[in-house]
Amino acid sequence: MFEYNGVQLTLEELQGEASRRNISLEELLKNNPEVKQIDPVEQDFQTPTTPGAVVEETAAPDMVSNSDPGSGEFQNKAKIVGAAFNTLIGAADKTSIGKGIIKKAQFPVSLAKSGYEFFAENLSEAFVGATETLLNIRSQQLVESDKITKEQRDQLLDASAEEFFDPILDFTRGAGDVLRSADQAINEVSYEDASTTATEDLLSGKIKDGSLKIADGVVEAIPSVVAAIYGGPIGYATIFSSASGGAYKSKIEVNSDKRGDAGTFATALTQGGVE
Repeated sequence: MFEYNGVQLTLEELQGEASRRNISLEELLKNNPEVKQIDPVEQDFQTPTTPGAVVEETAAPDMVSNSDPGSGEFQNKAKIVGAAFNTLIGAADKTSIGKGIIKKAQFPVSLAKSGYEFFAENLSEAFVGATETLLNIRSQQLVESDKITKEQRDQLLDASAEEFFDPILDFTRGAGDVLRSADQAINEVSYEDASTTATEDLLSGKIKDGSLKIADGVVEAIPSVVAAIYGGPIGYATIFSSASGGAYKSKIEVNSDKRGDAGTFATALTQGGVE
């Protein structure tokens, strides 16, 4: 026997819900940690029904869609490409020609990564976050006005995530992962210690590494600076949307249950406004 928000569910009911969503029972329980298994020994015996009485079936409670776009097909391929970058750059670093190519590619790759994150990936996150949140709010209003059932709302949210939102995030995040992998691989062979900050390097006497990291930081800031200087109102709106999208992405990566949550998206918008 299981319990969800005070409602008792049988194993068969949960299996039916998992089958409806085309996922395993284990995935359903993992995605909904609030579903708890309870000891059947502790449960009260139900009063048996009289012969001929109609027994009402217990419906599975409303479970918000919380599919995780962090493991899509394109992103899985991006991980393979990222591993290939690491191997290729590591091999190139062993030759003088390869070292020269890596040195010349460092800042362009860094600029490409930051530009893509700013203008493409984070804006996509903001668009998906806003649309998911509005859909979540509107569908709940339809349930409360008895225009659709909770089950229909769940189906709508699941279908929109799987068929529309997840493919968008899978592509944009996958492309970003490739650029981040290339940038990280170049930094690993370019710096004595890529994990330290520019300030830490300068204080420890690593002047060259510290100076290069400062220059790299300036390069990564170019997209937002260009948007602020030359974009006018549209540029500031882009900065706000990109920052909000980045904040929203960070939050749902920590907890995918927060996808489409109005409070989570509002917090992301606040952070975007501050930035």
